Amino acid sequence: MMHNDCPESGNGFWNLPMARKLTRRLGFAFASFWTLALLLLSVRALAAETWLSGLPPAFLAMMDPGVKSDYMDLFRPDAPWPRAASAVRVFKISTRFAYTASDADLRTAFADLRRRHIALALETGLMTAGENCGHGEGYGGPLTAGRIAERIRRAGGDLQYIAIDEPLWFGHQLSGANACHTPIGELARDVAANAANYKRVFPAVQVGDIEPVGRAEPAGWIDEVMQWAQAYR
Repeated sequence: MMHNDCPESGNGFWNLPMARKLTRRLGFAFASFWTLALLLLSVRALAAETWLSGLPPAFLAMMDPGVKSDYMDLFRPDAPWPRAASAVRVFKISTRFAYTASDADLRTAFADLRRRHIALALETGLMTAGENCGHGEGYGGPLTAGRIAERIRRAGGDLQYIAIDEPLWFGHQLSGANACHTPIGELARDVAANAANYKRVFPAVQVGDIEPVGRAEPAGWIDEVMQWAQAYR
């Protein structure tokens, strides 16, 4: 989960997987400018919400082999974070956890979140890989989306939010041998089509996006983020 850090203390943001990923990729200075406020594609005004995530067992096994995961301890009735839990409005799970966790672990997690009145969110890739590009972070496709949606439903989960894993960055902006450089309009249509697989199972789910912003961003990046948000709407 969080390398045995108590969820009741310390700066929880830097324990989140996204913050760790940013720090590794872009450095602490850039990461500090990152926004985890999703561009929720809803017209209603939202009050401030506290979101929590953690490092699930499969990720911890890759990052720190031999370290015992305490991720599932969060979902015990006697877990030592009642005060923090009362302030959390949304808990975000990863695609890997939704895809690889046992049925029993999924049922336990979803039941405990429901008992605590904490909404369920999923961070996932919603882009479809091309024949000669993609196949990395941010990519999932319709089959993955449909299978995960059904698995969450069967385990008793009520998916209320989807946090898309950086489609504009990985699908349009990123350079490299595996980069697709998909035009924004085409990217928006692809992501919307894959999001529809979740909406068929969870019609009320709200879809938002995670993208990097900060002083190290490429020229014109904010304009592209705004173009992307408008195209997806």
